Amino acid sequence: MPTFCKHAAPHIPRLFRGDEYGEVEEVPTYWERAKGGISVEHIDAVMGIAREMQLDLLTDCLADRTLLAQLSSRDQKAYAALLDEAEAAGGPHALESLLPLDRLLQFCAVTPSGSMLWRNQAGPMQRWKRAGDTPYPSSPDPKHPDTKRFIDSLAPTQPGARYTNVFIMGMPRSLSAKYIARQERRLAELGYMASAAPNSVCIKSPAASKALPVGWLTGTLADAPSAQMSMRHAVAFGDNPCGNDRALTTISGLHFVSVAASEPNLPERLRPYAVGGLEAGTACVLTRLAETQRRACGQPVEVTSELLRDICAAARAQTQALQMAAPSPSP
Repeated sequence: MPTFCKHAAPHIPRLFRGDEYGEVEEVPTYWERAKGGISVEHIDAVMGIAREMQLDLLTDCLADRTLLAQLSSRDQKAYAALLDEAEAAGGPHALESLLPLDRLLQFCAVTPSGSMLWRNQAGPMQRWKRAGDTPYPSSPDPKHPDTKRFIDSLAPTQPGARYTNVFIMGMPRSLSAKYIARQERRLAELGYMASAAPNSVCIKSPAASKALPVGWLTGTLADAPSAQMSMRHAVAFGDNPCGNDRALTTISGLHFVSVAASEPNLPERLRPYAVGGLEAGTACVLTRLAETQRRACGQPVEVTSELLRDICAAARAQTQALQMAAPSPSP
């Protein structure tokens, strides 16, 4: 049966599998091979660089508030309020004191949901190292008090934590290139890099990419076990083919479907497999692939370029029809 790959959590240099009881267990050799985390010795320096990038963006927004139009409506309101606070406190220099690192990491301290800086540890969140004995939240509701307490307990740097990446939130791709370039050398000296996502910037090790777990599962990486996945029966999906999904588009033999809402710079070779529609587009392709598999009466279906091109053409038309039929947002 075709394997449908969607690497939603980017650049995680740890791999987990389910054991015979359905529990999650780590594959320790994968972490050793990947060498793609952010070491505890470097994490504070990386967080300092991430904070500088966020402060640089806000300083520019303070000088030219038209930049706010490139942010999401939620962030526009939150950033405008923060800029008002800075102006009342004396201007650009006030941002430094208004935004210490702990405020940037604090849940809902600036924006109505989430934090301005976020760093991942790998594996199930229940196992993340955190301050004190704060329990895992009893409710998935991000506004629940238990959720806020848990996320705030992650803010202090934890000894022994395996940090995988850092995200600067609320920094859209239309603005981020300037701030990435400004810190490129400093990050490289530490052994890391920054890449633009549609609405954020990810700081990570160059060794970690979305191609890494695919190489492991197909047995092409050094020290990897025998192949557990066949490229002939695999499809990858991504919404950022010219950004943090790029590595998936360059793997020999792996078909990639772009579900990006908009990607004007998509390479010519990928355009026949561009569906758009994000989750809806993914569902349209998956439905057709699953139907193809059902018609094969249990025989594995090889995903050829011709098969996928036809499926993507039909899914693209369906996705566009769904978007046209969707009600317009309220003014």
